[in-house]
Amino acid sequence: MNLIDLRRFANSYEVIPPTSSAQPAPDATTPVIRNTKNDTVRTYIKYEGTVTECEIRLYYFDGRDWFKALSTAETAPLIGSGFGNEVRDWEVGEQAKFTFRIEKVSGGGSVSVRVTEGNHRG
Repeated sequence: MNLIDLRRFANSYEVIPPTSSAQPAPDATTPVIRNTKNDTVRTYIKYEGTVTECEIRLYYFDGRDWFKALSTAETAPLIGSGFGNEVRDWEVGEQAKFTFRIEKVSGGGSVSVRVTEGNHRG
């Protein structure tokens, strides 16, 4: 297991490099991200080109298996590149092990996602 501890990344960690297609569900080779500071992580979603639709899903890791959690389609749809880049906060839980995957992307261009830990509220 490749464990990525967010506290070691001063700014953010690129969990999804630029991609123009959906990603498969995480597997044994997927790096596991751990949030150690508090319950919240922030994702920075960057669009390149003309992405018209994108869905990102949170997955949790229990030490053996990956489990699907919420996606942006279920919480609040992403707005796409016509409106600029986006930021989303996720309540993952302290000491949680997780990752993100792009389940759907359409239009032209690509999407990348960086994640950082910390309490970003108000």
